Amino acid sequence: MPSSGEIFVILIVVFILFGGKGLQEVARTLGKWTRKIQNASREFQRELNLDEIRREINDDATPRASRSPYRPDAKSSDLPNPESEPGKSDLQG
Repeated sequence: MPSSGEIFVILIVVFILFGGKGLQEVARTLGKWTRKIQNASREFQRELNLDEIRREINDDATPRASRSPYRPDAKSSDLPNPESEPGKSDLQG
């Protein structure tokens, strides 16, 4: 990081090279480019966050409806059919 004396010398050299009006134009152009870089950085970070959110959604989108709540590794086709179980009619009043 340059010291305050070094910054002062750099500013004097820039002022000599570009003059008063040229210095304003350089500062304006530098400000525009800084804004563009910041916007691009924010957009990039937003895209990274969206990719992370999409990845989390895809990881959470496992087919839970086809899995038994009692045995996570059992599929619904492995479970007995409640209509074919004996004694089901006894439970219906």
